[in-house]
Amino acid sequence: MLTKEEISKLEKKYFEAIDKLLSLNIIKVITQINSQKLYLLPTSTDRANSIEHAIESIIEQLIAEKLNWLVASLPASADSCYEVGDAVVHIDAKTVHIEDGDHTNNKVNVQENQTTYDSTQEIFLSEAKNDPWKPNLKHFETHDYYGVIPNLTYIVKLSYSDKNLVEELKLISLPHGIFFDDLKESILGAGKTLAPADKNGLRKRGNIRFLFNKVIETTGHEWRENLIYKKV
Repeated sequence: MLTKEEISKLEKKYFEAIDKLLSLNIIKVITQINSQKLYLLPTSTDRANSIEHAIESIIEQLIAEKLNWLVASLPASADSCYEVGDAVVHIDAKTVHIEDGDHTNNKVNVQENQTTYDSTQEIFLSEAKNDPWKPNLKHFETHDYYGVIPNLTYIVKLSYSDKNLVEELKLISLPHGIFFDDLKESILGAGKTLAPADKNGLRKRGNIRFLFNKVIETTGHEWRENLIYKKV
């Protein structure tokens, strides 16, 4: 089993790879996101969802062209999931309006298939201890060829405004579940939804928020966020 130091080294390795990919192609990324403005009366949908779908498609295209990573077909995974030999890399795109609290307070809302933090236990955020959170992604996968390899999770967070489809673009590395002993539940906040109470009075959390200012204020985790683009 890998140590915390080895996990951190792998997290940084793929953070830097994705960061470099987006940074070197940022003009291409922004141009393609804004391309929807060229269409007259396109089929309409929720604006945030349309941008989110665009950024996911663009990232997948870049990875296929530039990195040649293999798609990992797992039952539980992020929207984009890759097999890279020494790890499974999960990437999700998140879009948020610049006036939303998730932007102004630097939070990231994630689903059960988008993090390993912390899939070895149930975490409770309320004093009543009736709101269990437990993600689906295991800390590690066992591969026939590569052996035991970690699930690593990343977020591309795009902030938009009423005027501009792209105001900011950040890359975020979500802490691996192995770091729960260091970071605890203090870096977590309530997600967007909470299930109705079951017969035992428990209200399961289907999503959770990472309070990312708290993450990057922690020694050894300062590197986990990078602002790739900010409109001026």
